[in-house]
Amino acid sequence: MKKVGIKDIAREAGVSIATVSRVLNNTRTIREDIRKRVLESVERLRYQPDDIARSLRLQKTRTIGILIPRITNTLFTDAVCGVEDVALRNGYTVLICNYSEDPEREKRYIQLMQSRRVDGVIISPCAGSSDRFNPLLEEGIPIVCMHRHLQDLDVDKVGVDNRGGARMAVRHLISRGCRRIALLAGPLALSTMVERVDGYKKALLENGLPVDDRYIKFSSYNEEAGYRCAGELLDLPEPPDAIVVALNILMLGVLRAVQARAVRIPQEVALVGFDDMRWAAVVTPPLTMVALPMYEVGAEAAKRILKKIKGETEDGMQPITLSPTLVVRGST
Repeated sequence: MKKVGIKDIAREAGVSIATVSRVLNNTRTIREDIRKRVLESVERLRYQPDDIARSLRLQKTRTIGILIPRITNTLFTDAVCGVEDVALRNGYTVLICNYSEDPEREKRYIQLMQSRRVDGVIISPCAGSSDRFNPLLEEGIPIVCMHRHLQDLDVDKVGVDNRGGARMAVRHLISRGCRRIALLAGPLALSTMVERVDGYKKALLENGLPVDDRYIKFSSYNEEAGYRCAGELLDLPEPPDAIVVALNILMLGVLRAVQARAVRIPQEVALVGFDDMRWAAVVTPPLTMVALPMYEVGAEAAKRILKKIKGETEDGMQPITLSPTLVVRGST
């Protein structure tokens, strides 16, 4: 069967080969009726572009790499969906690398992206020095940080107002009469946790409440750690009357610790979590959550990396920071 080429598309659509090329490569503004006619011909003839030849000709792979810490975390799956939607609309494919919070695995994926010659990389990095990203930068591969960032990496950043989200959670709990408000956070090495701890402390002080280190716990990334740390808080001689859970993966462990002690929510301890997981609304009682617009974060990160690929922005531009919202439910 004869392979369909651009000439066939041009003949079918009644336009020039150059016009077909511009539509497929999205390189110039084309009248919408012409674009539609070309794309309809592409679909009718089932045209499949030769991506390898195209990459060699343009010195571009039209691929965006995404480096995320945990694909099972809905926080990042939502962000990846945002990246994919924008990328596909602009003729780019996405290479997703899940490093599972493992620095060595992250390093291997950085090398993979370099060898695959991706056009740009969106990262949610683990903690540590930014030196591991130097090979990408030295080859001129642009980088955008998504959600997490590294202080010593001078690249564009797209994320959420974590400080504002934590302050929102604490102020809400205070409005409900809570005064012994604890914080259960992830590793302090992460930028998101630094910001949420800072917002939590500021909200307490702004409302005349002390920052009590007994009520602040730092945990690793798993449900068991959440269970252990929540148990330590609930077993204090004067336990907290509210807990802000600043890492979504910890919430299931917190709920188990509460249930094991027959503590009533919210009468004895109120709970507010981060990232409105899909199951948060169906547990009993439903959980009050700081909802993060992660799909929008991913979409904005994709828009920014595409601008950088095209040379339309410089590194270190003003960060894009989106606002969280508080979804109030039965746990407070």
